[in-house]
Amino acid sequence: MASATKRLRLGGMAVLAFLVAMVFAAQAAYPPEINLSVDKSAPAEVNPGEIFDYVITVTNPSTSAAPEVVVTDKLPYEVTNGTIVVDPLLGPSSISKTGDLIYFRFDEIPAGATGTITIPVTAPTEAPTTLYNIVNLRYGNDPDTSNNRVTVPTYVVQVGYNQTLAAFSFEDLLHNQSQLLFQFEDLMHTIPETAEDRYNFSVSFEQLLRSQAALTSSFEDLLTNESQTGWDTDYTEENRTALLWSYEQMLYEEAFLFASFNVMINDSWMDFCTYTADGHTQDAQTELLASFEDLLHRQNRLYKSFDLLLNKIDLTEPGAEDSMIDFLAAYENLLRIEANLYMSFYNLLNMKYENNPCAPVVPVDTDGDGVPDASDNCPSVANPLQENADGQPDGGDACDDDDDNDGIPDISDPDKDNDGQPDPDADDFE
Repeated sequence: MASATKRLRLGGMAVLAFLVAMVFAAQAAYPPEINLSVDKSAPAEVNPGEIFDYVITVTNPSTSAAPEVVVTDKLPYEVTNGTIVVDPLLGPSSISKTGDLIYFRFDEIPAGATGTITIPVTAPTEAPTTLYNIVNLRYGNDPDTSNNRVTVPTYVVQVGYNQTLAAFSFEDLLHNQSQLLFQFEDLMHTIPETAEDRYNFSVSFEQLLRSQAALTSSFEDLLTNESQTGWDTDYTEENRTALLWSYEQMLYEEAFLFASFNVMINDSWMDFCTYTADGHTQDAQTELLASFEDLLHRQNRLYKSFDLLLNKIDLTEPGAEDSMIDFLAAYENLLRIEANLYMSFYNLLNMKYENNPCAPVVPVDTDGDGVPDASDNCPSVANPLQENADGQPDGGDACDDDDDNDGIPDISDPDKDNDGQPDPDADDFE
């Protein structure tokens, strides 16, 4: 028994010794603690289509080699990369790419090594834009990871960008915004159901239109000189004509959007008869009328600016007279649309203050007998009891000259109700 116990004790000690040896072996195999670092450089600014290098610098400051290191580079999706060069000082490596991610796997970066990874890329041709490149280093036993990640921005400049290009770009953005407003306007005619929803959507649309008008005014400021008396001298005659056509198109789009706002007010008018937003002192009809008027004032100012720029077109330039004729024809149509908007505004004013469909309908009672004319069998003579002896639609007794239809006028008929009982005094009582 003692021998068996001794053997068991010796076996347990052997297992314990084996486990301790395994722990030490595992610790020996674990990557040594090393503070690796990564850095990156690239030009701050490049031209469209220019080839430039992203240079990644990896450093192992330790006296020990760093095994199994992975460097990941996230390229901007707009660039295309060329042949990548890895410094042999960083030791054996492999490269793989997935989409815009490039993986660099190092079997072992030697002790004290510093080396570079060079990634040549071609900048996009579309500008301006900013390219962001992100590099990340992963190592299994790095006590400080704050120096394992770097983001580098590179700006692709729009070469030759000037006021003219800015104006055309701004013009394109405004046209795009108009299209978005048209889409919003389409939704407004189908979604809101309650008076509150209609009011909230109408007010939101009005605010969008106000912003659009302000932006169009800013575009006009970009075209005119400092004194607001003519064109800015930076624009050529050709550019002036193109920008003026665009300006006119903006006014068209704005006019149609304002017309849509008017349509929405019209469609919601009866819903707004008794609606006032919480905390407001004016009813919804009054508020939206005031907003519509303000929008028309803003548009009127834009028309005046357009007219000013139109008059500053140099008619001595080749083809200028033909362009002016086209401008005037389009401008005339634009003014017709504007006149229609003014008429629409007048109609809204008329509905609000003159012929208000929201006002309660008072039935007409010409004879004052308490029976409305629409249902009174004799609207010209008071007859609150609506007697009608013969039951015929001939004006009731009050307006019927022969109540009993016996061919004898009531004025000379002793029995005008034809009941066989004389009524000499014609008071309907025998």
